[in-house]
Amino acid sequence: MSNPAAYDVVGIGNAIVDVLTQTDDGFLAREKLTKGAMTLIDEHQAESLYVRMGERVEESGGSVANTMAGLASLGGRAAYIGKVMDDALGRSFRQAMQANGVTFRTPSAGPSSAGGVRKVTPLACIAWRKLRPSESSKTLPI
Repeated sequence: MSNPAAYDVVGIGNAIVDVLTQTDDGFLAREKLTKGAMTLIDEHQAESLYVRMGERVEESGGSVANTMAGLASLGGRAAYIGKVMDDALGRSFRQAMQANGVTFRTPSAGPSSAGGVRKVTPLACIAWRKLRPSESSKTLPI
């Protein structure tokens, strides 16, 4: 008698939390950010922008994590392996994956997680994230 596999798919990827907020063109101009473009920034600048944001929404992301969440939403048994830190963004990512029905048991490590910050203007969006190798950006419908 064979044992069925615990999961249909196990994905390994970069755990990313996108932070979404609305802004105006004036903010982009003051920050010297190009509307409709992605700008890579360091952790210090990301933290500086984060504290000046208004109301915001945090969403788990990354192409593999999104794929696992999609698989789980269709009834598949999905698990995810990716590094998150023991901080607010890491906990947000973990909770979102589990809420989406994805098994995520990788232990937390270190002080801070990769995050993306999105400023949404009425006609376009600007995206930036902490510098980390091999991270991809989610896009927003405009």
